[in-house]
Amino acid sequence: MIAVLFLAGQPCAWAEETSTGPTKIIGSSRETVNYYNAFGLCYKSTETSTMTTTATDGDTENTTYSVTTTNSVWKDGSLKVDTITGTSTTKNTAKIITDTSNYTTTYIYDSLGRLQGASGVTTSFGTLPDNGGDYTATTTNTYTIKNGQALLSQSVTKQTVTVDGQVKPESTQTVNYSYQLLGGINHIVKETMTYSGSENNGGSTNMSSVKTYERNENGSIINITQTKTGTSISIDDSTGASYRSELIYSSHFTEDPAHGWYMDLESTNWELVSINGQPLDSYSESGAGEYLSAEDAVANSRASLAEAVGNSSNSGSSSGSGATAGTNGIIQTILDQNLEGSVAEQAHRLLEEYRAAHAESSAQNTAYIQSILDSAHTPSLIQQ
Repeated sequence: MIAVLFLAGQPCAWAEETSTGPTKIIGSSRETVNYYNAFGLCYKSTETSTMTTTATDGDTENTTYSVTTTNSVWKDGSLKVDTITGTSTTKNTAKIITDTSNYTTTYIYDSLGRLQGASGVTTSFGTLPDNGGDYTATTTNTYTIKNGQALLSQSVTKQTVTVDGQVKPESTQTVNYSYQLLGGINHIVKETMTYSGSENNGGSTNMSSVKTYERNENGSIINITQTKTGTSISIDDSTGASYRSELIYSSHFTEDPAHGWYMDLESTNWELVSINGQPLDSYSESGAGEYLSAEDAVANSRASLAEAVGNSSNSGSSSGSGATAGTNGIIQTILDQNLEGSVAEQAHRLLEEYRAAHAESSAQNTAYIQSILDSAHTPSLIQQ
């Protein structure tokens, strides 16, 4: 399976398979402070919760420390949640901070104290593990009210990444949530995600995924599945060539009796499917890992062998086996370096015929090599 990732301006194969473990709570606390008026009525309450969790991602263990504060105020006969604020910080095994998030959710009530709406904003910043780039992101959460519950219906995240001092264009990820009333409570049954990002040189990545929660009549999860599709366009800065790849994805979820459901395996493969809008099978891969069209491969072969002809002609060699051996050696080296597979086999066969011909003069050598240029190195031979 072939994929394209640009390193130093060159495309290379890329695939990833990650094993993860469940998120484990290793510490938590909760403190509640109530405020009373002169009549002994609680008119305000503040609850602060802290939690420390760990989760494995391949060979890396991430530790997250979070603090959440819930502020409740008296509204029409009872305490109502007014705002929820919080912050979380994640560090990896090397004790490097990879993510910091600050969030606020605000609830809105009517004059009778009935919940009418909610909104939330999260700001995040940190370091991306794949390329070491720094990112900043803002997530806007939209809620719908059902049966007195504020249900998260959509999250939109705008993210900017800076790598080696270069700021990439803003990417957008949108997640929509679907619910089902089970056991008297609305539970999430589906998450639908779309992602769109671009590069400064015109490259782009677009993805979509669907995560489905299968639940029983009481709302308990009995299975989780996730599908994901995507396309990526990578541009080679040195040549301007455009490489299109498609995402091949699979994942698996499992249930830990103590910690709940989690993704234990994820496989991500970007498969190269076309170059400059042409199917991949119309190109051949050189020994240097570069993809050449049939026309380019023919041109390279012709140029290399033509150079060999010129070197032979300019060497001043007289006729005889010495000139033939020298010319053969040059061409043989070029073929070994630039051709592979069936192309090399056919070229080598022609060179054997050339050696067997025992040309008697440099002019004959040149003419015979030219016949190789004209007849052997055609698109039908170059294509793999």
